[in-house]
Amino acid sequence: MPRLIFALSFFALALMTSFSTARACDQQEMQFFGKVQNVQKRSAIVGADVCTYQVEIVNQPMEPRPSLVCPLTPGEGESLTFVDLHCTKKTGDSISGIMVRTSSSSWIE
Repeated sequence: MPRLIFALSFFALALMTSFSTARACDQQEMQFFGKVQNVQKRSAIVGADVCTYQVEIVNQPMEPRPSLVCPLTPGEGESLTFVDLHCTKKTGDSISGIMVRTSSSSWIE
């Protein structure tokens, strides 16, 4: 009987951990170094231009470091599009930080 209780307790703990991990991954992250790519200027509704761009991940000075809890892979990061409200980014510019993706948006911190 004690083995059955232990087994059920372990199963319940594993189940709770899997549910809490799924909820925690509403925001995926990766620390990276990269180059700005595919800059496009777009007219905004209010009359000011905004730009969008993508990032090519590079392995120097360090390889990308996806979060251990909610990882964003380099391939996923390179497929994202980011907004530059003031159009200051140019193709080929170096960029680094923490790339973040949620279900509704993506940004770089």
